[in-house]
Amino acid sequence: MRQEITGTVGPMHTGLQPQVFLFRVNGHNLRYPTFGCVARSPGEAHQTAADAGLTDVALTSIRELTPREVDSFGQTVLAETPYLGPQWMPMAVAIRELGVRLAYERTLVVQVLSSRNGFDEEGSPFAQFLLRGDGTLQAEIGSGRNLARRPMTISEQDVLASLEWSDANVLGPLMTKTYVPGFSWYLVAFDVLIALTLAFGLSENDHVSFLNQPDFPLIEGKLLDIVGDGVFALPGVRTARD
Repeated sequence: MRQEITGTVGPMHTGLQPQVFLFRVNGHNLRYPTFGCVARSPGEAHQTAADAGLTDVALTSIRELTPREVDSFGQTVLAETPYLGPQWMPMAVAIRELGVRLAYERTLVVQVLSSRNGFDEEGSPFAQFLLRGDGTLQAEIGSGRNLARRPMTISEQDVLASLEWSDANVLGPLMTKTYVPGFSWYLVAFDVLIALTLAFGLSENDHVSFLNQPDFPLIEGKLLDIVGDGVFALPGVRTARD
């Protein structure tokens, strides 16, 4: 389906099911010539574009979500994979809850505090997410906050490459994966959790902190257990920190 729609932010409802809306951004010297988002109507999509700072846009196409972009797909693969399982769903929900609140051109960091590393963040892996102004999401994984102290090994890079993360030698010290507009945060959470598990040994005993999130919606202990100041664990898993 391809169409050209311009004008004000009106309701123009196409139904209650979310769809992917793609826009052309008008103007000169643009950082991003296009923008995409998931919305339930053209009016909602125009408002999302405005929230991204884009006021002169033309709606060029609307498409349905692919099977992998539906939330239930990411939920199912996370629950059924033998390397994770349903016990990791609260962590995926937490990442999703933070992700959908992430502002454009802002970064969310999920810092693992590895029990095997004495819960030291400098030597523990992390994932970070940048929501770009065109609606794409760039996810990155690093071996430790101090990359000089904890560089990524060749075997870790090989594991991440097998999971379709980019070669660290191409884009720098972090392995990267990019998601086009329409992505589901549940699939993003699965991709990150399975990568952290297979490459860096993420376990149920590890803790996490969420950086750049002063208004963390789970601060009251919903979904995840609070084990320290801004530090969380899977529910029911109690591991003493040194």
